[in-house]
Amino acid sequence: MYIPQLLTTLFDLIAPESASHPLIYTHTAAYVVHHLWSTSPIAVQWLDNKVHSMWRPQNPAAGAIASADAVQAGVRTLAELVTHSPPSPDFIDFLLGPILPPLFALHAKLNSSLSAKSIEKRPETFTGLKDEVKALLVSWGKVVAQDNGVKGVWDIIMGGKGWPDEGQESGLELFWRKVGDGAELVYG
Repeated sequence: MYIPQLLTTLFDLIAPESASHPLIYTHTAAYVVHHLWSTSPIAVQWLDNKVHSMWRPQNPAAGAIASADAVQAGVRTLAELVTHSPPSPDFIDFLLGPILPPLFALHAKLNSSLSAKSIEKRPETFTGLKDEVKALLVSWGKVVAQDNGVKGVWDIIMGGKGWPDEGQESGLELFWRKVGDGAELVYG
């Protein structure tokens, strides 16, 4: 399969761990990923699995599902795709729409102490996970169509803590646990 191998190589250029190459490589890789997404159903399926699997775990075992480093890398990869791909409301909604409830839950966990001072306008400098998550949510909110925006906000409201209560009978649920300046995804 040519397209999955190509996408794997492109994600190696987009991943935050691969910062040793020129920025134009990241920009070009994000552009090609966007083009493949818009033209290939195989690419759409691959991207859905690659980008969303951490946020929507299937049959998780009790304990930490995603380490704080994995969450940071996942958010950074999403940020790189949103920043460097062509401006497309549909692509940004594809990337962020399905994971809005857990992304917003992560934002709420990282910003658990909101105050009047935290609402004041400050210069936009992105220094960590908290700022990158906020930037993703703001980017999504600015570009999606009104219908998708209403649906996304409604999904956040209905999502409660970020995920449906599928583990109710076992008493286990997915949640974010703060670890330093980051957070890990835990099932327990």
